[in-house]
This record gives sequence, structure tokens and C-alpha cells, in this order.
Amino acid sequence: YTLGEEIGRGASGTVYSAKSTETGMTYAAKRLLIEDTSIREVGVLTQLRKHPNIVEYVESKVGLDGQTQVLFVISEFCPLGNIGDYILKQQVEVVTKRNLAVQLADAITFLHKNKIVHRDIKPQNVLLTGNKAFLVLKVVDFGLATVLPSPENGANNFDRSYMRSAVGTRFYLSPEIYQSLLNDQPCRYTPSVDIFSLGLLLWAMFDGLSIPGSCQADRYLTPFAGAETDPMPIAQAVTQGDIGQLDVMSTEEAHQCKNLVRRMLSMEGRERPGA
Repeated sequence: YTLGEEIGRGASGTVYSAKSTETGMTYAAKRLLIEDTSIREVGVLTQLRKHPNIVEYVESKVGLDGQTQVLFVISEFCPLGNIGDYILKQQVEVVTKRNLAVQLADAITFLHKNKIVHRDIKPQNVLLTGNKAFLVLKVVDFGLATVLPSPENGANNFDRSYMRSAVGTRFYLSPEIYQSLLNDQPCRYTPSVDIFSLGLLLWAMFDGLSIPGSCQADRYLTPFAGAETDPMPIAQAVTQGDIGQLDVMSTEEAHQCKNLVRRMLSMEGRERPGA
């Protein structure tokens, strides 16, 4: 493979475009340090059967970056970028948003049926391919994913990888993970953490909510509490009991899903619906 430009950064590594020297096809190559999280990510990807809304894993290659041995995870390339940028920069019809919502729910259902909790559902990790007439959604970046049941998912599970991941992650955290990070305490992860993040993403998609991004021209697709100049993550607002004050799914196009999304944003994981 010949590496091209950087196309993204995930919880555990940097992603580049990569062209196969054999076929000329373009792929995504995620550069990872060889450690537990990278081994876990490859393990999750290799055990998953093919699903139309999960990024297709191709292979892994070990290489050198200077004196450092690294792992390159090769997967399919999604040329339309992430769902957050696409929603904010294109005129996306309601029917298309609904179709994307169904695809994302299907992907999360598939993961949960395979006892995999993604733990980092957010716009950067939901990529698009296909064309404007029919967008195909792909869930990517399994650097924080975990398989249930396993010894690490007991009461003492606390993953500091969240502290290293991109700033956007904190706006898509569930209340239980938010509290565990805030208090530096263990957290028992269940599939319901993905449901909370899914609810946030649906809310942001249908209501077109965003905050300023890393530079003035950028916007980041997310719901938030408080003022746009000092936005508060919804998990924090829910923890403080402020969710009743938030106007969830307020647009006419989102009204049909309002009650469902409100249930997804329940403080207690057991009160959230399944995928």
C-alpha cells in the first residue's frame, strides 16, 4: 500500500487514505501503536460477520514508522466523509435522514446481537459512501469497543482511553460513563451506553444542532445544553437533572421520533430501549 493524506483521527490512531500497489484500489489505513487497544480493535473486526452498515475490514499489516513498530488496519474507504460534516454542509431531505437513522440502528442492533458494545458512537465514527440518491452508512473505529461478556466488563471496568480520545467524544458520552470519568471511578458498561449516544446523534441530525468546531469555519454536529459559546454535554445535563428543560427533537420532521429519543436519553441505562 502507498499511504496518502490524513483523512481522520480516531480514539486510538490516525487514519490515512491508502492505495493498493496491486489493484490500485483506495482503502482507509488506520495507524495504531501495537498495544492492547489495537489488538482489541483488530479482534473485534475479525470476529464480525459482514454487515452492510459496518465498515468492511480487509487486513492488518505491521510496519515501521521511524524506529517505532506500528500496526496498519486496512478497511474500505468511505469517500463521502462523516455524517456530521455531511448533514451540516448538504441539504439533506427528511426521508434521507430517516433512512440513515434506520441504517445506524441496524448497525448497532447487529453489534449488540454479537455482544459487542461500540462505546464511541459519534459523528466522526459514522461514515458515508454511495451517492446522494442512496447514501450508505458505515460504523467505524472499534478502538474503544468491548466484547460482552468478558472479565474486563465487570464492576471494575474503567477505560482511560476516553480521556485520550477526540474532544467530540464528551458530547456523546452516556451519563454513566460521564460520571465514571468525572469521579475517576469504575463503570459497568452495558449496550445501553450506545443507545444514549444513538439518541444524541438522531436528535442532532433531525434538529440540525451544532456547536463551533476546532476552527471558526467548522461546525460540530451535536446537541448541547446551555449557551453555544459555553456548551454543556447532554450527559452532564441529564446527570444534573436538567433534561426536562431541553427541547428534544423540536422540529416538525423529528416529532414522530420524539418520545423514542427521549427514552434513549434516560438517566438510567435500564430505562433505555434496546437497539
